[in-house]
Amino acid sequence: IFEKVSKDLAAKVADMLLLGGRRPTTVAAACIYMASHLLGKPRTKKDVAAVTLVAASTIRAADGILYKEREQLVDPDWVKGDNVKMENLPLSWAD
Repeated sequence: IFEKVSKDLAAKVADMLLLGGRRPTTVAAACIYMASHLLGKPRTKKDVAAVTLVAASTIRAADGILYKEREQLVDPDWVKGDNVKMENLPLSWAD
């Protein structure tokens, strides 16, 4: 489910032109970060940065944009089950 949520987020981000002009790796890193929180398996920006080679500060900036649009990005079908919860998203981007 993690891969599906991450890919679906990336597709929606692209469709909505939310991170236009940013590298695909930045989009992927921000979506991975968001998906990890949605699925209750949170990873820090530093963790995601180490794997994706995208700076944590870049992930933070991209995540701020995604967080503002979370209601449009998160598929209602995802949150019907117990696995995906909007309240798992961090309220700040400080980690």
